[in-house]
Amino acid sequence: MSFALAQLARSAMVGVHGSAKYLTALASRDWASDAAIENRRALCLNCPTRKRVQLPCMDAKADWCGPPLEEHKDPASCGCLIYGKTAVRSEACPQGKW
Repeated sequence: MSFALAQLARSAMVGVHGSAKYLTALASRDWASDAAIENRRALCLNCPTRKRVQLPCMDAKADWCGPPLEEHKDPASCGCLIYGKTAVRSEACPQGKW
């Protein structure tokens, strides 16, 4: 398998994992309160690990916790889409900010 294909496969698996967690939260109603979501997003948007990135499959840029769709060895970021992660009650900031 070529390096580019292997990297694409890893990115796809990370995306599938994040999507599955989000869909599970949706199905189980594991949603944070509106106030908690607003508070979490404010913290994330001011975090130095936040990345504003437009992926080829997206129409616009989005805010991510570190580089998107990567396996993160740095515990300060997770690669999640901030909009989705902050809405799930059982999720947590990798830095312990919320």
